[in-house]
Amino acid sequence: MQTLSPFEKREVKISDLLFDLENPRIYLSKPKSQNEALEEILRLHGNHTFALAKHITQWGLLDDTLVIADAPEAENKKKYVVKEGNRRLAAIKLLLNPEKCPKKWKKKFSELSKKADFAANPPQSLECRYSDDLDLIETYMNIRHGGVLEGIGTVPWTALNKAMDQLKRGDRGKEARAAAAIRYANTLDCFPYDEKYPISTLWRFLTKENMQELGIKDIFCDPPKLTVDEETIKKRLCYIIKEIAKDGDKDSRKLSSAENRKEWLDDILHTFPASNNVNNLSNAQSQHKNAQIQQQKGIAGNQNNKQDKVNKKTGRNTDPNNRKYLFCQRMSMEFK
Repeated sequence: MQTLSPFEKREVKISDLLFDLENPRIYLSKPKSQNEALEEILRLHGNHTFALAKHITQWGLLDDTLVIADAPEAENKKKYVVKEGNRRLAAIKLLLNPEKCPKKWKKKFSELSKKADFAANPPQSLECRYSDDLDLIETYMNIRHGGVLEGIGTVPWTALNKAMDQLKRGDRGKEARAAAAIRYANTLDCFPYDEKYPISTLWRFLTKENMQELGIKDIFCDPPKLTVDEETIKKRLCYIIKEIAKDGDKDSRKLSSAENRKEWLDDILHTFPASNNVNNLSNAQSQHKNAQIQQQKGIAGNQNNKQDKVNKKTGRNTDPNNRKYLFCQRMSMEFK
């Protein structure tokens, strides 16, 4: 199978993988040995390395891109230097052998290793990406750590992208609530799409209580459940979203206090009063509800038709008025 990767895949024993003593993360410390390199990684990035180790015990090594090159020392001809992935290597080695941890971290890594049962089924090797072309490796590391690089590097998610991802995964937190409001506003053609939209300011304002005041009972439904007419909601929501989008008009500082948010909410309700506040639903919801009512009527009608057929066969008359008439007739005949 053709691959675009310039690296060669190699399965390498963990014991044959060495820390890069010239790793930019620890370069200023100038470590002279593997133990010193490990100690520096933990000294500078201990919390991050422990969090990574914990994540590995839960999910495995999701980011398995360890880029390696031949170890330069003559005595290490069968060993490899990890050019990319030194923290991952540190996390794995300490899970396998927590006794090598500095005193500060030994207890934490020991407990984590026992809990994850690493000792019972320890991994022996890791799949790595090998190249003897150091220029290629340097180019890769620059792409991975150098930022966007006009699109060549990693383009990080914006706050809006992250909120949309939370909404997609079924989250109902404050970020997802704001994302759901934007999703709804987009269907109303009033969201000026911009990945850098200040969604954090929006979720500060669109609290559960404020949403209720605005007339939105449940924004996560599609379409949302409303307590005022949809035209009013469109005016209110579109106004909020566009005002926040304006530079410096309704920024996070001006909406930081509950008092300021309440004042703006009152202004919005006054400016855009509901045309009728009778728990009106959106058109789509109304149609859906009407369809349900008609369906229920149809089911009830079918049941009545079936019962009528049974009555005709058995000679029974289940109509209460007819029952009363027949009873009265029978009683009058008995008293004659």
